[in-house]
Amino acid sequence: MARSMTIWNGESRPKAVCFDIDGTLVDSGEMIRHGLSDAFAEFLGDRPTSEWIDSIIGLPLHHQMQLLGLETHPIPLEERVQRAMQHYANHQSLTKPFSEAISVMNDLMRAGVSCALVTSRNRQEFQWIASLFPELSVLNVVVTATDVTHPKPHAEPLLRASAELGVQPSEMLYVGDTVHDAACAQGARVAYIAVSYGSGRESDLANLPAVMRCSTPQELQTKLQTLFELNLCPN
Repeated sequence: MARSMTIWNGESRPKAVCFDIDGTLVDSGEMIRHGLSDAFAEFLGDRPTSEWIDSIIGLPLHHQMQLLGLETHPIPLEERVQRAMQHYANHQSLTKPFSEAISVMNDLMRAGVSCALVTSRNRQEFQWIASLFPELSVLNVVVTATDVTHPKPHAEPLLRASAELGVQPSEMLYVGDTVHDAACAQGARVAYIAVSYGSGRESDLANLPAVMRCSTPQELQTKLQTLFELNLCPN
């Protein structure tokens, strides 16, 4: 249908959609901000600015725990990561689902579209978030920072998802909310959908190449329903 092609530049409808988790399917921004702030306060005795913390959201936790001079901290990296995860857990009540985004992901799978999760969370972090939101555990393909040599913003996670899904990168979409997601998509030559309702800053996302832009989860739901010609009316 012509209306579908207005938001997709490929020659045919995509065969797969990969989703970031934080800021895309799950509203975890405040939990992450508070958790990282508490972690840096513990390890450094001071809290970075909120703007700086926002700039590193979307990077793997192992990477975050090596910034601001922490690469030479006396507490071993793995222990820092575990303590940071505990700080996250202390604020888990701040985490909510983006219901419309999760709903359209489920609609796509029911319609036979291959879906995957590609996240900067490590495998332990993913298992923790999936215990809070069991909807995330139904996907067979989940690529975490633990599963690759080079996590986001490197292209490897999306290329790994492409191989596991059995589709070409050019046949996929990637939905994410940060510049790190965009860099991963660009490196893998995967079409990017930029959502600005998550942790990504609007000013950073504004000039990124994207086949689609969505400012709310409802807009993402509607546009993906239109692109894949899903039933727009609930049963």
